[in-house]
Amino acid sequence: MHKLLLRQLKRHVGVLDAIPANWRAFIDAVNESYYQADADRALLEHSLELSSQELMERNRQLQQDLAERQHREAALHQAEQERLKLQDEIIHMQAATLEQLSTPLIPISDDILVMPLIGTIDPQRADLAVKSRLAAIEHNRADVVIMDVTGVPLVDTHVGRTLLEAAQAARLLGASTLLVGLRPEVAQTIVGLGLDLSGLVAHADLQSGLHYAMAQRRSKSMR
Repeated sequence: MHKLLLRQLKRHVGVLDAIPANWRAFIDAVNESYYQADADRALLEHSLELSSQELMERNRQLQQDLAERQHREAALHQAEQERLKLQDEIIHMQAATLEQLSTPLIPISDDILVMPLIGTIDPQRADLAVKSRLAAIEHNRADVVIMDVTGVPLVDTHVGRTLLEAAQAARLLGASTLLVGLRPEVAQTIVGLGLDLSGLVAHADLQSGLHYAMAQRRSKSMR
């Protein structure tokens, strides 16, 4: 008999032998109910324990998934930052390369440099040409810089004045400036703008400019 039922019977009846016979079937049914309740409770506790373990395992898995996701996001963020940094470096390298290509300086000899200018020269490019030329004169200790403007379709006031100022600055560094390849329409534009090119030695093309520069160098070496 179930201990809870047995305790209740002893409290109310006293001696089990004093239980009337017609109560036996009822007591057996109650006793079976007690045992069934114990079984149901044990099953419920077991189910709760399993559910708790499942929830803990699920929570652990979620935490692991979250940590992996955060790690992936951090890796993606770092990769994106590295990509942007590399892109920025490439852009700066390309800009530097374009600057070098837009204002190239070709050493013909130890003291003669040629700067071929091609395409439209905007104020920014004109300023860059001046800086590049002066830096090259100082670095190469050049005596002559030949500016070839054969490929320049247009020269405006700012560009013309910038080139003239560059020639004056080059003269202060001990280098003379030759202007070659000046096309008729560009020459007319310069005259129309009132720019004074008297301080520059001009030649029709690069070949004649080189001959002049070589002759000047020979003449200087013979002195």
